[in-house]
Amino acid sequence: MYVNGLVGVIALVALAALVAWLVGSIVLRLVGGLLIVVGLFGTISAGDVLGLIVMLTLGLAGWLAGHWLFAFRHHYYAGAIAERVFLQVMPARLDPTRRWWFPNQ
Repeated sequence: MYVNGLVGVIALVALAALVAWLVGSIVLRLVGGLLIVVGLFGTISAGDVLGLIVMLTLGLAGWLAGHWLFAFRHHYYAGAIAERVFLQVMPARLDPTRRWWFPNQ
């Protein structure tokens, strides 16, 4: 009985990893952008500065994580803003396209 449960858990983890690999970059970028927009409009109406900072930080982190995953999968960036952030602002070790010579099309 225990082996069947363990196999089921391993199968669910593998399925979750596959789904995250296939659609994770899109979901992260959309949710990050949505958090930024909701944070701006929600906290402007409420006047909560700390909430604005938290929502913008979470949204930006999600958006950047989505672009990082996309660049890691395809070896090129989905947008010019993300490319500029990763190549000029972030440390070089965080660039997912370093040491890749050809994009994965």
